[in-house]
Amino acid sequence: MQELIDSLDKILTLSNSAMVFGGCLVLGYVFRFIKKFPNDAIPIVVILNGAILMTLLADKREPIVTAHVWATRHMVAGAIIGFVAWMAHNTVISRIEDWLSQRFAVVDKLFNGKTNDKDKPL
Repeated sequence: MQELIDSLDKILTLSNSAMVFGGCLVLGYVFRFIKKFPNDAIPIVVILNGAILMTLLADKREPIVTAHVWATRHMVAGAIIGFVAWMAHNTVISRIEDWLSQRFAVVDKLFNGKTNDKDKPL
């Protein structure tokens, strides 16, 4: 139990950018596994989620910065982080998924909804 608490403490010490990046990846996977949600809409949802999350997690604004400048700065940064998270999935993580699904039928069924031909009886 103490290991779990220590792990949660490490997550809480991550930077806002890392939290937004991870949140965008998780949200993208959640929508991916909802069958009725169109896959084409996932990048837009992830990017908008990044903008919203970054604004919510941002440090309080300094008195010399106006509210609209502060909000815009964090929304743009969050949208960029959301875009980077989507591109990271598109270029790196999807290749890892493909590699795993070629080797393990469970992974292929989880991500693609099908089993490998080599696992079927002859």
